[in-house]
Amino acid sequence: MVATNPSLAALTAAALALPGISSEAQAASPVLSPEAEFNFAYYNENGRRMAVEIYQIDAKAPVGSEFELSFHGVKDVISGASPIFNLPDITTESVPQSPRAAPTVHARSRASIIAVPIIPRPTPPLITTPTPDIKPLPEPIIEPTPVPIAEPVVPSDSEPTPAPISKPIADPVTPPTHDVPQQLPLQTRYVFGPVRQQFTTQGFTDERNVFDTGFSYFIGDHKLTLNGGASHENDYVSNYGSATWQGEFNDKTTTVSFGFSYLDDTVRAINRPWFSAGKTSRQYLLSVAQVLSKTSLLQSSLNFSVDQGFLSDPYKRVYIADTGIVDDQRPNERYQWAWFNRYVQHIPALDAALHFDYRFGFNDWRVAAHTFQIAWYQPLGQQWQLALQGRYYTQSSASFYQPYFLTHRDEGTYSSDYRLAAFGALSGGIKLIKQFTDIPLKTEIAFDYYRRQAEWAFNGSAVDAFADYSFTLASVTLSYRF
Repeated sequence: MVATNPSLAALTAAALALPGISSEAQAASPVLSPEAEFNFAYYNENGRRMAVEIYQIDAKAPVGSEFELSFHGVKDVISGASPIFNLPDITTESVPQSPRAAPTVHARSRASIIAVPIIPRPTPPLITTPTPDIKPLPEPIIEPTPVPIAEPVVPSDSEPTPAPISKPIADPVTPPTHDVPQQLPLQTRYVFGPVRQQFTTQGFTDERNVFDTGFSYFIGDHKLTLNGGASHENDYVSNYGSATWQGEFNDKTTTVSFGFSYLDDTVRAINRPWFSAGKTSRQYLLSVAQVLSKTSLLQSSLNFSVDQGFLSDPYKRVYIADTGIVDDQRPNERYQWAWFNRYVQHIPALDAALHFDYRFGFNDWRVAAHTFQIAWYQPLGQQWQLALQGRYYTQSSASFYQPYFLTHRDEGTYSSDYRLAAFGALSGGIKLIKQFTDIPLKTEIAFDYYRRQAEWAFNGSAVDAFADYSFTLASVTLSYRF
């Protein structure tokens, strides 16, 4: 048996008892009795986009003094509409063509101009299939305007025709060019204006069912957990497994965790029954939690993942001006890194706890993201607790993302998925928690609001403002200990 310092043990117990500390950060020991948690949440995007009903259950049970079994299940009921691709509003204008070669693509505030023939083309209506018949823009046509030619001078009958002479005469004077105005040929251009997302006119429904089971073995100050599960949708199947080791050191004031997970997914498309593709993901996690004092705690973790295979979205399309509509094409490999930090500070005067989180992530698609979150946990007495949180998120765009493309990219990768654009987001939430004393029951009621704006990103602009949206999330959780 390892000797324990009573002072350090008390320090750890005090730190782990701070409001808002999750059970994952607590000492490595099995639950004392079976526990079950039921959660219902409703997610709703503005503009009648997507809505999701979420039903979740988590359960744990001890097996002897060294083992623990766990179960996790989720059922999502999804409905609504999702954007397929983006299309700019298109108008025409005629401008003189410069005598010198001029570029055919220009920038005019938030619009682009490309030389094309005069063909009225209204913006296509909303579509019901992911492969709309939108033709590419033809090559430009230059319409030359005839240059006026001076009338020839015809001799009058009353004037004698001069006899030929052998004496040389001076060359006739060439009239100055400014006496004959030169009209430049006109060139007609399409003006690419504000961008609009194109949705299916018919909504869709789907269900996602997730389950996984876990087995944990406790030996001394160490814990080994094995998990396996599956997720199933009509067009997506995922099978996964993970292994996590956790150890406690320095009289339980330091907790170190290492984890590995592997996912094997199959992607399908409902509107293309013949389509099927696979992808895999490997994830590695290293985490350290350190008790700093009886009123403070610090957690930090590093995550690295490798995704390979079909990483595109089979329902997304891309508009290319000189080609038309093409499939979303992303690289078939992605490397991602993430660094997460959390600092918890107890405020004795208010018996409250302040949580500050920061996360930085980036990948080789050139998407870099920052997340700042602050939360306040305030006990209210009578076993009531109030939790308030605010969050700011920002990311840069992927290297192959644009709202639409004027021409082909040499790399051959394209995406107009708004999730790969540069944007910022603000969210806030409130949660009310009640721990009953007469029965082993805890309830939680939470409400969150999220708003995304392209201009809120670091160095953001309004270019992708067409994709801005917001959503609300309301949830109720019941936790019971048998």
